[in-house]
Amino acid sequence: MEGCVAVKNMSYSKKVNIRYTFNNWQSHEEVSARYHSTDYIFGFDRFAFSIDVSKHLMEDPLPVMQFAIQYISEVGEFWDNNNGDNYRVDFITQRKSNSPFGLDF
Repeated sequence: MEGCVAVKNMSYSKKVNIRYTFNNWQSHEEVSARYHSTDYIFGFDRFAFSIDVSKHLMEDPLPVMQFAIQYISEVGEFWDNNNGDNYRVDFITQRKSNSPFGLDF
C-alpha cells in the first residue's frame, strides 16, 4: 500500500512516520515516510510512504489496518490520528468478472 502525507513546512528539518496496526493496537509497526515534493504556494511538504501488507493479507483475507501519522521537527512532535478515530483502511476481496468488459450483470 502506498500513500502520501502533506505536512506544514514549519522547519527545514523534519521526519514523518506512519504508525499502523492490524490488530486494534495490540501491537504496531512503523514506517518512515520519505520526502517527495514541496508546494511553495501553500507551504506544505509531501512525504510518500509504502507499507507491505502482503503478510497481513495472507493471515487474514479481510484485514483492517488503522494508522496515525507522526511529524517530528525542530518545532515539536505532532500526531494526526483523525481526531482520535485513527485513519482506517478496510481491505476487501475483489470478485473476478466473467464479462470481457469487467462488469457482471
